[in-house]
Amino acid sequence: MKIFFMGLITFLLTHSDAISQDLSPKEKAAFFASNTFSKSKYKREEKYGIVKEKSRVIQSTPVISNDLSVYLGHYVDENRGTRLELIRDMGDNFRAILSYPDSRKVTSDLVQIQDAYFNATLKKHNGQEEVWEGAFIHKKDNGTTVFGLGIVLPNSIKIGDLTTDQFFFKKIVP
Repeated sequence: MKIFFMGLITFLLTHSDAISQDLSPKEKAAFFASNTFSKSKYKREEKYGIVKEKSRVIQSTPVISNDLSVYLGHYVDENRGTRLELIRDMGDNFRAILSYPDSRKVTSDLVQIQDAYFNATLKKHNGQEEVWEGAFIHKKDNGTTVFGLGIVLPNSIKIGDLTTDQFFFKKIVP
């Protein structure tokens, strides 16, 4: 059963581009929230006849708002030290400024936000473009709810000693 679910998750992640093209922005946001940023773990240990059970559930739901200024502000991925700033320029367009721990910065002027769905095209230093997709979500973990932006990367990247294919940016300043 575990192998089936792992295969299903792998299939969905590798084919998410094809899947996400057929969905509305609202459905894409719900897809990312439930399939990428929601998790459950269960662990059972028995030692000397004493059974210890631990469970952890992380439930994420998209935050849909008609007022797009709710999404603007400063975000941080505390696990990786990466920061993201979402601003609106004079032309009423969204911009994203991504700051890595090693002081590199990447800016995107091609940011779209609709029904909690986030889409940005980032230009890397080598001139290549990369499309980032994600959702603005409430992430509930052991009774604590945090608002942030979950992003799934098209390719894994290395930050320090960690390799990742997703970010969760917690909103820290409006």
